[in-house]
Amino acid sequence: MARILVTDDNPAIRTLLTEILENRGHEVETATEGISALKCLQVSIFQVLITDIFMPGKDGIELIMEVRVQYPNLKIIAISGGGPGMGMDLLKPAQRLGAMRILRKPVSRADLLQAVDEVLGEMA
Repeated sequence: MARILVTDDNPAIRTLLTEILENRGHEVETATEGISALKCLQVSIFQVLITDIFMPGKDGIELIMEVRVQYPNLKIIAISGGGPGMGMDLLKPAQRLGAMRILRKPVSRADLLQAVDEVLGEMA
């Protein structure tokens, strides 16, 4: 199975995604925002990055842009429930910047596992 880095500022979301992925057999580490995610990427190898878009500090869009430059082979899945006013949808721009899959919150177990399986299948 894969090593996956889950980045989200919401502890409940991090816990939920971690449980789903670990139950499938993946090894999961978590980060609370983009800066801590980049630190994790510097010290460990991951096959997949799952990142929220709206986070304090370095947000998901900035993280995706940096990861694409520094770790071009890392598979990225972007997730979002909207923005501060819920009117700003940045999932499509995230996809144009390098996210291979996009998911809307609340993320279902089936959709999450399917997205991970799909991006891992593209590694072959």
